[in-house]
Amino acid sequence: MKRLTEEIKKAQESMEPPPEPIFYYEACNGCGSCLFICESIKFDDVDEAREEMDRAIKYSLGNSEEKPLRILNDCVLCGICSDYCSRLAEPVVLFKKIKDQEI
Repeated sequence: MKRLTEEIKKAQESMEPPPEPIFYYEACNGCGSCLFICESIKFDDVDEAREEMDRAIKYSLGNSEEKPLRILNDCVLCGICSDYCSRLAEPVVLFKKIKDQEI
């Protein structure tokens, strides 16, 4: 048993950590659907959500100083947005990046 434990420990030490999750900018079309279905932020319409997504992308790239305040203030990083995203862009990763910039 001790030998098995040592072999498992050795195997675990040689394993690489999983890659950092990323937001796929090229996959995102900025439709705002991910934000519109969010139960924490609660946008009134999809156009409002689309505008916030546009702010988030521009802010994260440094192309705008206008902060996506609804994301910063209300997003709880639950990940439902990423589950809903049909383009697999992983918006929760973007939102976490934006929130981390503010700390």
